[in-house]
Amino acid sequence: MSESQSKFPPEILRAYKEAKERGLPDGWVCSIDDHHRRTWTSPDGRSCNSLRKALEILDESVRSSGVELGKRSSNFEDSSSSQKKAREDEEPGASSRASISAVLPSSEKDEEKSDEEGKAEDKEKVKQGRQPMPTRGRHRPQKTSKMLETPNIQETKGNGPLTLPLPPLDPEHSLDGKNHPTAPTTVHWDPKSVDGKKIGWKIRVALNSTTWTEGRIVRYDPYSHKHKIRLQHKGEERNVWIWIRNNQHNVNLATRIVWAHVKGYAWWPAMVMETNTYNPLSRHVQVEYFGTTRRAKIRDVDQYIRPFVPNECDPIVAETDLIRNAYDLACVEFEIIQKNRNEAALFYAEKSLHLCDQKAPMQIVGRRVQVFRDDVNYPYGDTVVGKVRKYSGFQKKFLVSFEVSEKTNSKYDATWMTLSTRNAKLQGKRTAHAEVTPEALLPFLVGYQADESDEYFKLLNDHCRGCVETWKKTDTLRVVCDQCDSSYHLGCFDPPLQQEQYQKLIKDGVPLLCPQCTMCRGCYQKDSTFGSHQLSPLPKNLSFPANETLNVCLPCREAYEVERYCPNCAHTFDDDRHNEVRYQHNWYSSREGCKHKTELVEDTEFPLVSGRFSDDCAIPRGLEVHPSRYYPEDTEFGMAESEMLGCDSCGGWVHAGCANLTKEEYEQILNGTHKPLAMGQEFLCRVCCRKRCLKIINELELQDRTKLFSQPISQANAPIYHDLIEGPVNFKVFTDRAQNDDYVSYVWTREFFELMVFNALSSYSNDKATWNEAKHFYQSGLKNVFQKIGKAAPPSIYDKDIINLLKAGKQVQCRSELDHARVATRAENKYCAVGKMTPAAGVSLLKNGDHGGSIPFNASQLSASVNRNMRRGNSNNGRPVTTATGLSLAGPLPPAQEKAPCNQLALGRMVLYRKKADGIFWIRCKVEKREQLRVDEIGENGNISTRETVLHVIKCCEDCTVSYRVDLKQSEQLKNLIWI
Repeated sequence: MSESQSKFPPEILRAYKEAKERGLPDGWVCSIDDHHRRTWTSPDGRSCNSLRKALEILDESVRSSGVELGKRSSNFEDSSSSQKKAREDEEPGASSRASISAVLPSSEKDEEKSDEEGKAEDKEKVKQGRQPMPTRGRHRPQKTSKMLETPNIQETKGNGPLTLPLPPLDPEHSLDGKNHPTAPTTVHWDPKSVDGKKIGWKIRVALNSTTWTEGRIVRYDPYSHKHKIRLQHKGEERNVWIWIRNNQHNVNLATRIVWAHVKGYAWWPAMVMETNTYNPLSRHVQVEYFGTTRRAKIRDVDQYIRPFVPNECDPIVAETDLIRNAYDLACVEFEIIQKNRNEAALFYAEKSLHLCDQKAPMQIVGRRVQVFRDDVNYPYGDTVVGKVRKYSGFQKKFLVSFEVSEKTNSKYDATWMTLSTRNAKLQGKRTAHAEVTPEALLPFLVGYQADESDEYFKLLNDHCRGCVETWKKTDTLRVVCDQCDSSYHLGCFDPPLQQEQYQKLIKDGVPLLCPQCTMCRGCYQKDSTFGSHQLSPLPKNLSFPANETLNVCLPCREAYEVERYCPNCAHTFDDDRHNEVRYQHNWYSSREGCKHKTELVEDTEFPLVSGRFSDDCAIPRGLEVHPSRYYPEDTEFGMAESEMLGCDSCGGWVHAGCANLTKEEYEQILNGTHKPLAMGQEFLCRVCCRKRCLKIINELELQDRTKLFSQPISQANAPIYHDLIEGPVNFKVFTDRAQNDDYVSYVWTREFFELMVFNALSSYSNDKATWNEAKHFYQSGLKNVFQKIGKAAPPSIYDKDIINLLKAGKQVQCRSELDHARVATRAENKYCAVGKMTPAAGVSLLKNGDHGGSIPFNASQLSASVNRNMRRGNSNNGRPVTTATGLSLAGPLPPAQEKAPCNQLALGRMVLYRKKADGIFWIRCKVEKREQLRVDEIGENGNISTRETVLHVIKCCEDCTVSYRVDLKQSEQLKNLIWI
């Protein structure tokens, strides 16, 4: 607090601090009377007695001026998180008056809605016929979740209503845990990460088109994702923070020390210098040779570059003084790099110690305490003094290492304890921060490389990394991290391990990782303060592999408690952080342009045009998505908080990228112009979609009374089914695909359902009972399943074909009755109409209700498809020909339609025959024999004449008792034949 602020009473300071958090701008004045009642006065003289009314007055004034409050750019969404109501103190007290700008800084926060406003908005949506938004947990903005809703967001350009945002956290102090709405509560530091490895290396930065300056990367801020560069310019040392991968910066970064091939010498120590536009296909890198000013561009292969190992110089290579001097310079550079990395490790360890102390109850981490233990010196207990080494956010306990007891003259082993003011008392004077000593930093020290002359060498090798006690000869059981080689007592591990557990892990060969080396699956980072631990039980709507462990850091654990995670990818999100960064983006873009100067370097805020170096991998091992896609500074579509859809079942929020949506599809969904066949009218997360699909499948199985669709169709039941249908479709296929999460919407269940019905109606037309059962299954499935639990799934492409088949089935029965009547009449008159089929001797036509073992197709579609294939000259090479309805005709087709084969070559041929009376059903038949008959014809004058004709008898393959006589010379009958 400054001197100008210290003169105001605490009540005034609290009032203005609360007003700033609620978004009240400068110019408002608060006064407190003798009864401690607050009065707020606006710059135009209007007054009220509560902060809530002051915000309402501010809202009205903005609307009257033609500016709509809360409107921001289209890529920023307002935060509608709930805010507590302002307390109106009614207690008596002295009257005070001061201006808000005189107490707090001039930076303002964006306007936020109260709980009452949010509820009123939901009620208004219900009145308009829309459902209210699903909640996103605490402090989460109310985004559009229903697929037919459009977000009420407008873009502000130029000098719009954007007010000065909160100043961004300075990367130098972002890990101090200071009072900032989005200040980090832990340190995400990984020295082996891509960004951590760049600390210590040399870098050149272009200040303009002609001026370059040289420096060294000394730190990385895991919160703002910037690197700190210590530059030397005009004899002065300057520190700047920039995104080194931003292509709008021109940088040259050293990434490796190598032995490089040089003409005239065998090998020379050199440093690889890269730009932030590395192209892995070029295989060329720029190198600078130590001890010279020479640079060269050589290929990055073993023939020209080989690894460099310090203090291991090959005497044959270093045969000249020039190479030996260059080798010494390379070793010095290596030591400087390691020194800077150790300084960074100590910096992060100190920040972790302070943040752990702030997060822990009583704030006693790193301090001496007096503790009463009732589990020792039974039955009396003992009061001992110890030092708090660490706090576990997972166990909610403190790790305390004890000194020698004065009562028992013995030293107790370190243990995890739940401390409170009842059983623990602080020894010594309380200070703002814990005492920073090497012993206090050791539990948080990650990535420090010490030699024998370093004071940390013995601490790292001879002490437990948990309790910081010296290893004894009796300490044979140690938990050693497979990644950082840190060793712990079994009881000092977080959480502590029993001897049986440890031996089982060793026997099973499970990799042992300390919590600080375990990557968090909620943010894809490593927590050096509290570590990452298993989250159990898993949320019910989370799609996570059953054979993997969901390890999360402490901030992500808290995010899971308030349901701030994507159920499809398990990644957490922070709306407050995202909105703050986006708001700063809009403000800088509209007021000061895209660039602002930080000391020497003109840094680019937005948009980030990401580049890469040779050691940058596209996707880190074990991940499916690069972590940078979740950064609020990233402008790539798919994984940002502003591009999410709300699950209509569980209320969880899913990234558009996790839902396999493109930017165009996402915008169509928000605008309500998407295609229902793709996503339907309801959006579900992966788990809810799986549950809904399985529920629909179970309900459909109940509608299958005869279990017709439970198993694959056999050859005996439908001999030609497998010749015409590609791939079996039944409830088993249904269930397998649903359990494997093959689809992101349950629209496919209706498509498969209608496909099964279509196949059944096509293949079982000769079986009246089965055909009627498929019809019943279709009608009951639509009524009892898809009109109740799957009503958002639209009809599929098979819907019209099924309707046509059902209509055609009724027409076939009527036409069969007419055929019987015509045959009876002709038999009595002993006349046969010219061009009609004549039944073979002893064989009757189809009976009423028999469909002739046919395969129903749409006649026009089938003819067009077959004729196209014939005209192409049998381009399918014997493969099944797929019709327009999705089925296939097995067997090769001839290159072109044959002429009427009236000789013996037609015998034995297979054909598909279509009765003219049916019009849609095709029957698989075989040409049995050739007959020469005499046919009587009636002339126009009534005279009867006789002519000889040749007819071929074709017999149905499915029912050998049914046969037909066909005149192959008549084009009318040839239209109803397909030679196969």
